[in-house]
Amino acid sequence: MSNHRKLKNKLPGVILFPAVALVLLSSCFKTYHLSNGEKYRNFRPVKDVYIVTEKELDEHKFDYGSFENPDTINTVVQFVTPADIVQISDSIKRDLLVIFYYPNCKNINLELAMARFAEKNEIPYILISDTYSPERTQLWFANSGLKNQNHYVIPSINKKNRLVLCKKRDFIKSCSPECYDLLKDELIHSTLFRFSKEKNSSTEPMGGYGRVEFYTDWIKQEFELPSE
Repeated sequence: MSNHRKLKNKLPGVILFPAVALVLLSSCFKTYHLSNGEKYRNFRPVKDVYIVTEKELDEHKFDYGSFENPDTINTVVQFVTPADIVQISDSIKRDLLVIFYYPNCKNINLELAMARFAEKNEIPYILISDTYSPERTQLWFANSGLKNQNHYVIPSINKKNRLVLCKKRDFIKSCSPECYDLLKDELIHSTLFRFSKEKNSSTEPMGGYGRVEFYTDWIKQEFELPSE
């Protein structure tokens, strides 16, 4: 009877330990739902370390004037929302190319090349960082040769929305629900996003694997550039 009681007293702890372990493990990965019905798990998802205050959001909100006529010397950080993308679209005659990049990556030359390609072909574009990292952004922009060197950032306003990939997905979803309906969480992999109010917006297909030609060909097709 004594041994039975001891075992009974230990059972809650035995049951509780796997439950706690499961909760802790689940916090180490993020599950995404793909358009084909499959699931993709991202282990140890990257989080934005900087939470933006309401005061900072107001002081560094998007300014269309400096977007249209950028000051390449006095660059500033500006926090961008989906509403700002709509504002830009309302003010231009063509579709808008949104280029997402992660400044803490070892190499964002592809994204910078896409921005230069857009400038060369007079395509309206905006280069947006997935995370707030001004020192790294400044490092990348220093020798980029881009006309618009303002640092546009998707802000993290609380701990719940600071997963970097989720921020990009939710940003595109807010701009274009039809894109999310079509691609679901595959939007986390998107680098390019064509925003249009006249026709369905779109992102580049999977499979580019960092090849510049893959992305430039997509831009040429989406923005109906003449063949060379």
